[in-house]
Amino acid sequence: MDRPTVARVDLSALKSNYSLIVEHLATEGAEGAPGVIAVVKGTVWTRAGQVALALEEAGAASTGLRGHRRRARAARAGLRADI
Repeated sequence: MDRPTVARVDLSALKSNYSLIVEHLATEGAEGAPGVIAVVKGTVWTRAGQVALALEEAGAASTGLRGHRRRARAARAGLRADI
């Protein structure tokens, strides 16, 4: 039996958490701190796209999206980070 599922994503909290992770990595190993690749998993483009764009706004230079259609849509929606 299928039941409706609702996912609420707080994009502000997501961006804040991303920034905290980047700051933590920078303080742990100031020289040569690892970069962060924001990998977005979503079955609905709208949600995955909103998350990818929010992470880019937070400073993600690279975003992992599964599937060439999602990557093409992301580029058309304005995602400038490496995909």
